[in-house]
Amino acid sequence: MISKFAICPLNYVCPELIKLFRDQAAIKNILGNKRLSVLDIGCRNPQSLYILYNDLGFDILEGIELTSQEDAVNEFLRAINLNYDKTSTTIYDLYLKYLLFDGTELTGRTTHLNQPEFAKKFNVRFNTEAHQYFQEFEGERKFHLIILSDVLHLMPYVAATNLLRYVTKSLSDKGLLYVKVNHNDNPVAQEKGHYSYMEKQFLALFDAHYEPIHFCKNLVEDSDLVRSIVYLGWKTKKS
Repeated sequence: MISKFAICPLNYVCPELIKLFRDQAAIKNILGNKRLSVLDIGCRNPQSLYILYNDLGFDILEGIELTSQEDAVNEFLRAINLNYDKTSTTIYDLYLKYLLFDGTELTGRTTHLNQPEFAKKFNVRFNTEAHQYFQEFEGERKFHLIILSDVLHLMPYVAATNLLRYVTKSLSDKGLLYVKVNHNDNPVAQEKGHYSYMEKQFLALFDAHYEPIHFCKNLVEDSDLVRSIVYLGWKTKKS
């Protein structure tokens, strides 16, 4: 059972990732029996981290978000048409009101976290650039999963490759990387001036250090245009 707002437009945990981690054999083969850790770069709000914690068994959760906590909360409320809620001002408020539910099929996390427990478990750094984070903690932390959803197309290609170097160093052996970017065909991306990608250019980012597990192209509704491309791979020993 996925939490009740899992289909919210701001849920950045991909179906491919959920399927992989529901396959216990796949987890064991890639990561082994460990306390699973995740870093979500550009996490917006705690929804994806909460699903990884509550439904998929991750226990060490960190997020980086460029915007403020207030902006992230308001974006979430607008996405679920509850922007009239003026009492929710923190991501803990969102957790209590919109993410909790009774029971889970996977992890048995049926007791909700109090605010100090939540703050310790969900370590989200707002007003923080990814490069800033990695320069501060370079080499100190290793994660089993790093998520880069709708991030790389917001920066020039050179900056994206530099960020991926930091990401690769911060992944554990055989750690998983999930990336989603706008495709060059995406009309919204063109309108917003995003640094969108062609398929060959995108895949070239990962050739040196990753083995692909899943790759797909999402189409613009009612057209043959590619909206976004998704890559899920694991860090190889040659890294």
